[in-house]
Amino acid sequence: LHSIPNSAAIRRERKRGHVLMCATVKERKGVAFFNRCAEALQSRGIRFGWAGQVRDPSVTLSNAVAHHGHLGREALQSLLGETEIFFLSSLEDTFPLAAIEAYLKGCKLLLPRSTGLVEVFEGLEGVRIYEEHQVESLIPLLLQLLQWLSRLLPRAIEAATETRCCCCCKRARTTRAAATPVSYT
Repeated sequence: LHSIPNSAAIRRERKRGHVLMCATVKERKGVAFFNRCAEALQSRGIRFGWAGQVRDPSVTLSNAVAHHGHLGREALQSLLGETEIFFLSSLEDTFPLAAIEAYLKGCKLLLPRSTGLVEVFEGLEGVRIYEEHQVESLIPLLLQLLQWLSRLLPRAIEAATETRCCCCCKRARTTRAAATPVSYT
């Protein structure tokens, strides 16, 4: 969290209804759950994508999921810049850095309660936490995120972090601000 992205850069080229997961394609990353969600929401025009390489050919992505394969840094950053929601489908993932990177890139987050990131992100704008890996309980949360105004996310990111100057070492550092929700009224 060393720098806050430019608000204009966060908003440009965001594609409505794009949902992404970034991880190696393997069962513990929740591939089956991700597939079921993509299939259930495909008729609503919501597009699901997965960025990451396949290591186990027996674990496959649904035809309802666009597989982007393994991407280099610039290509992944570009894809995150186009994505509306980062959906962490992992069955077990204690501290997924991809979710942090996605949020800083301007993506809304859909996270399982089982991840350690809940303590950091719960209550922030553009973040929803799901309790169980069940399609029926996830769909309402995903639809809430789709209705949430993307233009507010840059302000939510700025509220979540602040840059301070350290008088002792004269270097800038970024620290986590109080986790109180930001009001835009």
